[in-house]
Amino acid sequence: MDENALFAVRNLYYSGNYTQVITDTTSAKAHANKATTHQLNLFHYRALIATKNYTRVAQEVTESHALGLQALKAQAVYLDAVQSADAAGRDAALAHLRDMLQVQSPDDPQPEATNLEVKVVVGQVLASEGLVEEALTVMLPHNNHLESVAVVVQVYLQMNRLDLAKKEVEACKSWAEDAMLAQLMEAWVGLRAGGGDRYQNAYYIYEEIATSSTSPTVKSLVGEAVCNIQMGQYPEAEGILQEALTKDPTNTDAIVNQIVLYTLLSKPAEEINTLIQQLQSVAPNHSYLQDLDLKSTILKHFLQVRHETYDSDTLLHIRWDEEKYLVDFEGRVLGQVKLKELKEICRDFTGIPLGGLTLAFGGAQMKDDNAPLSCWGIKPGSKIIVTGIKPTEDQIKELTTNGDPEEYALVLRISGSLQKSKDFVAEYLPKYEEDVDAYLAAPPVPFKMPAMPPARKKLHDLHGMMSENLLQSLLALDGVVCPPEFEKARVKRREAVKATQKLLDVIDAINTR
Repeated sequence: MDENALFAVRNLYYSGNYTQVITDTTSAKAHANKATTHQLNLFHYRALIATKNYTRVAQEVTESHALGLQALKAQAVYLDAVQSADAAGRDAALAHLRDMLQVQSPDDPQPEATNLEVKVVVGQVLASEGLVEEALTVMLPHNNHLESVAVVVQVYLQMNRLDLAKKEVEACKSWAEDAMLAQLMEAWVGLRAGGGDRYQNAYYIYEEIATSSTSPTVKSLVGEAVCNIQMGQYPEAEGILQEALTKDPTNTDAIVNQIVLYTLLSKPAEEINTLIQQLQSVAPNHSYLQDLDLKSTILKHFLQVRHETYDSDTLLHIRWDEEKYLVDFEGRVLGQVKLKELKEICRDFTGIPLGGLTLAFGGAQMKDDNAPLSCWGIKPGSKIIVTGIKPTEDQIKELTTNGDPEEYALVLRISGSLQKSKDFVAEYLPKYEEDVDAYLAAPPVPFKMPAMPPARKKLHDLHGMMSENLLQSLLALDGVVCPPEFEKARVKRREAVKATQKLLDVIDAINTR
């Protein structure tokens, strides 16, 4: 009976049916044992926090309650301070939560479980503060505690470490695949990973959760809407979000996604501004509004700079990922500036070695370092796109002889060329070898000289194509100039040449059978 009640309450909470959680936990506690009552209390107060009843939680939970419940009280105090923009109260609550990690009750029969309950709360708060590394320090190891895993996955996604989030979810499937929270984690990762199948699978998860109760919750509806937005199904998403906002006009997730959807649908600015004002009235300190204010400030500054420098006859706009730079050649016309000089400036801006830095204009890569910029049709105000990866100090130290970033770029270029050859051979060689064996095993087919049997000609053409590709790779490696002081790059180049030649020998050996 107790476990059934807990199972139902957990699923109600994870699906977002907080009002029902409050009702059911209140009635279930009357017939539960001590351990189950504690778990019911945890979800009871979590649901109160989710419905922003912060004051009630702070008043009802006292020092006589278990540490896990006291952590929820501290979280309620923290969220109340955030909501009221009380910076001092926010800092004090955060400090108190950190201190709770060191507290242990001598009378606690399950100290490890209590510690995990506290860690989940502290990890969530630290992640909301953007203190992701500290949050991971708190949460790991998670000891296969499902809610701890969920916090870790959220932190990894916040850090843009999709690879690590995927590993956690895959590992979780081996011991909690059917749990609703595990399915939700799979949906989170699928939405971040992207792709039609992943979006569709995430939608099915939210749809199943929505249909598991008599009425879909706002949380599950918003999840369905996000999936539809990602799949480009905007009308469906709009209808679902309207249903969610009808249920709860103050739900910030629904409002934010409605703003995003209306922007994608090119709705009138008045409708979008109305939604923004609605969000401001409900949650004036919402992260979306803070991000919007920051980007508005950046845009205003950019427009001001553009206005002030618009008449310059030497100004270029440089973009690398999300970063933008303005380059002025101080009185020199662009016809006097060579590509090599612009590359050196971009290297200084970005930290990308020259050997790994690529510039493009109008979708075309710029290659001739000695050519003036004007030969590509570049004019004042033109936008140049920079691509390349800035290496870390550890990467440079590991792959270079004396810590020169340019040697790092050469090593990456050589490794990339070899990997490309390996991938090419891996794609075509197995089928080629299979076709050669099949041809040799088949009975001879009459043909007229000097024509070649169709099957043999097919093999001949495939061999020629693979050989030509690998010969081009060898020529490319031959064109990589490694200075004498770049010892590791020179060794890497010799190894790549040998490996590529070996691939070519394998293909030739099959051809001579």
